[in-house]
Amino acid sequence: MHSLTIVYGTKGFPAKTFHWKGNLSFNQVADVLLPGEIQEKDGENVFHVALIKPNGKKDAWSEDNEMDVVFTAPEKFPNEFVVKFLTNKAPQDNSISLINAQQDTVFQKKAAQLTALTLYTDTIRLAAGNYSFRLIDTAGNGLQFWAQPENGDGYLRIFDLKGNLIHAFESDCGVGEMFSFKAVPGFEMDTTKAQYAFSLYPRSVVDQTQLNVVSNKQSDMTVRIKVDGVLWQKHEYKAVKNAIFNYDLNHLPKGRIIVEAFMDGISQFKGRINKK
Repeated sequence: MHSLTIVYGTKGFPAKTFHWKGNLSFNQVADVLLPGEIQEKDGENVFHVALIKPNGKKDAWSEDNEMDVVFTAPEKFPNEFVVKFLTNKAPQDNSISLINAQQDTVFQKKAAQLTALTLYTDTIRLAAGNYSFRLIDTAGNGLQFWAQPENGDGYLRIFDLKGNLIHAFESDCGVGEMFSFKAVPGFEMDTTKAQYAFSLYPRSVVDQTQLNVVSNKQSDMTVRIKVDGVLWQKHEYKAVKNAIFNYDLNHLPKGRIIVEAFMDGISQFKGRINKK
């Protein structure tokens, strides 16, 4: 096949047409990058693709020429926010970047720019549109990995201009994580909906560990520490928003230790500890 017409787009929006030319042998495949942004309404959408007129002719078999894919519109996000990136002890493995719909990099921090155990704080201002924020770890052990406590504990979090947490990346993320959103000028996140970020470090321990909690609202907090399913410690706190708690594990036996945090009665975090 040497030519093909592709009609595509989100249902409910005007369809787009792309004329492909190439040299595709029988029973072979090719990747085609369709130009333009994917349009969407809030919530669930359907993206439709139809292949017509291969080599300018009617297809002898049309049963496999169309496909629908359901997708959810990206989350709306303010176009101004603050990024806080705390590196661990191996920053040479990490990089972060913010990419717009045209695949242009509008913000980044490369591994070579990073220093270990350093908090980088940046205020970002974006034009309206769709973006992807990417955290990459080339070593595959994220900003924190329970089996490698020697690498330390890092995080990547996003706050609004008032200091409220609005998104937190998972530190134990392996090769990385991507967060896609739609920047809307003047948009304000719903601060009545709780956002939480937790960090439990170290997770391979001898005597103690530390739980870090960051939120956008005050909540009553209960922490339960169990060994092989048996409750050994219970801690209760009032009006927790941003706090650090240290726990002595000396008297706990070796075994499968689980630290679980409940915010306003709802479990929001559960982390496993291995005691040496």
